[in-house]
Formats: sequence, C-alpha cells, structure tokens
Amino acid sequence: MSPVASSSSSAAAAASSSSDLTARISPFLDRQLTYAKKDILSAKHALLSRTSMVDFSNAIYHELNGSSKKNEPGFERRRADVVARLTGLQDEVAPVLEIIQDPALVQQLKQDKIANLQYLREKHNFKPEMLDTLFKFAHLQYDVGNYAGASESLYHFRILSSDTDRNTAAIWGKLAADIMAKNWDGAFEELMRLREVIDQALVPTSGAGIATAAAAAKAGVSVNHVQLQQRVWLLHWALFVFFNHPRGKDALVDLFMSPAYLNAIQTAAPWLLRYVAAGIIINKRRRNQLKDLIGIIRQEARVYSDPVTEFLEALYIDFDFDGAQQKLKGCEAVLDADFFLAPIRTEFLESARFFVFEMYCRINQRIDIASLSAKLNMDQDMGEKWIVNLIRDARMQAKIDSETVR
Repeated sequence: MSPVASSSSSAAAAASSSSDLTARISPFLDRQLTYAKKDILSAKHALLSRTSMVDFSNAIYHELNGSSKKNEPGFERRRADVVARLTGLQDEVAPVLEIIQDPALVQQLKQDKIANLQYLREKHNFKPEMLDTLFKFAHLQYDVGNYAGASESLYHFRILSSDTDRNTAAIWGKLAADIMAKNWDGAFEELMRLREVIDQALVPTSGAGIATAAAAAKAGVSVNHVQLQQRVWLLHWALFVFFNHPRGKDALVDLFMSPAYLNAIQTAAPWLLRYVAAGIIINKRRRNQLKDLIGIIRQEARVYSDPVTEFLEALYIDFDFDGAQQKLKGCEAVLDADFFLAPIRTEFLESARFFVFEMYCRINQRIDIASLSAKLNMDQDMGEKWIVNLIRDARMQAKIDSETVR
C-alpha cells in the first residue's frame, strides 16, 4: 500500500471512529436492542448472560471457547431456574389465556375497562391478580426471547388493565418486543401510541426506567423533566422502527422536526441531528424543511457535528464546494459504520450529489464537468453520465457542449 493510500485509509478510519454514535445511543436502549451481528463473541456472551436466554448464551459460550462439551459456569442451575419460573407462570396464566383467547368472549367486551373486569369477575371467575400474572408472564417471555408471545400477552394485558402506570410500561414492552420480532407495523403503531401518552404528559413508569409523576415530585424532579426523558428515549427507539418501516422516512422527519421533540434533541441528544439530516437528504418531499434544519445545525455546531451535518453546513452555509466534497467523502465512512444509515448508503450519496449539483447550478451558468465531477467524488466519465441522466430524468433545460465538455 502506498503512503498516500495508507494515509487516506487512516483518515477515513479516524473519521468513522470519531463519528461512531454507538456509545451515545446504547444507553437509551434496552439490552436486547443493542445486539448486532458484528458484535464479537465475547460481547455477545456478556450481553446474553444478563438475560434469561440461557440456551442461547450457552451456545455462544461454546462458540467462544471452540468446544461444545463444557457448558458455561452455572448453566444447569440458571436453566433449571428459568424453566421452573416459566412453567410456573404458564400454569398460573392459563386461566387468563383461556378467557382472553376466546373470540366469542372478546367480542362481548366493551370500551369500558371497569365494566369489562366486572363482567369477567361475575361470569368467568376472573380475579384482578390474574392481570399481574399476565404482566409477569409477558416480561419473562420477552426475557427468554419469545418476542411474539410477549407482544401478544402485553396486547391482551392492555385491553383489560386500567392501571395507567402498567399500561404505559406495557406499551414500552410491546414496542421492544415488536422491534425484536421485526414486526414493524406493530412497532410503528406502538411508537405512535407511546408518543401520544408522552405528549399528554402522562408520565408513568416505563421499561426505560422513567419515574412516575408522583415519584418525580418526591424526588424533586418536574414533570417536564420526566417528559423530556421519555421523549429522548422514544427518539432513540424510533430509529429501529423508522429505518425499517415503509412509512418510516416520512415519520422520522415528522417526529424529529416537531417542536417538542426537536427541543429534546437540542437539549439532550444533539447527535440525533445526523438522522434528521439523513432523513431530509434522502426524502425529496421533505426538502422544504431543509432551511429550518440548516439553521438548527448552525446553531448546534459547537455542541455537535459530524460529516453528515458538516456536509450541509459547508454546502448551504459556507457555499464551500471543496469543503462539501471532503465532507461527502467523510460521510461514506460514517454511513458504513452507522447501524441505521448503512442500508441507505447508496440512496444518501446519490441524493447528496444532487444537492451539490443543484447548488452548483444555481451559482454558475456554465459548468465545467471535470470540475463538478470532482466535487461529486466521481471521475469525469462517470460524472458526465450521472449529469446527463439527471438532466434527462429531471427534464432540466440544459445541454452539454461535447467540445468543451461544459
């Protein structure tokens, strides 16, 4: 490898490392949401050993140690304990499941939860403590990795429960379960439901460790502070949903750019501006919000910046095309390393090049294709083809002089 290539590679690696948001985002996620295939085996085992997925944890232990003969320390005891708890809760919850899984009975239930509980007590020998058992069962299902089962149990719990604290915890739990099960439609629905709960200032306990309003008051923390906490947690969890759901790109911009959530980002999580910027760059229908975003990026530049936000800053604030070109190179390394943005790398770079081309055309009546291609990080032949296709597809009133290549 040449010294120049080595230097370029080292610079790209450094840019990627300094812009890696994993350490910032992870504290706002459930343990199981942070699992990724790229994790080294020891990290996988450390993660799983804190859950009730004992068989999975033991399998990783075998892989880590290159042997299937020796189990991880305490495996038999932990497994027996999990099986005993699961079996015990299954027996306890069986009467509840028999009731709530009866289609004819479910049709008789009304919107009034109090009336429903009264009806079930009188006609089906239902006891209030059965709901507690169902909630515990759902929690254990999630902990052992039965995400679809946990989601279903929490859905039924919420239909019957009138406990505001527990219901909100159930929404957080069902959202996490649907994310882990890759049920993106279900996760999207729970995300919107949770947003409504938070925005109405109903701030009960959640799986994310948020205190109740009463507990917040006792601790001398305002409801507004608790609401801010919940919004920040919701924004981080939303990344899983929005980058996997068909309507996610629009929904991301809607949520992240809404005043209350934008305030939460600026106050407590400015690194999320990367995803707002990416969401607007790849979404033609949202470019009317670009001006507002650039103002925010400029305002927060001293607190947080990365190649994605700096690209917009160089292009739209400084009108520095050479600087934008360098930042676009940095974006490639950032996108490769970002769990959420890596799948849209090609789409992002294509849209970013269009931004450069559009701004360049606004300033210059005649364009040198070789120069513009360099600013788009393309060679001249590739750049010329890209520009020709763009002019044709956009039906722009422009032409290329084949002699001067302008």
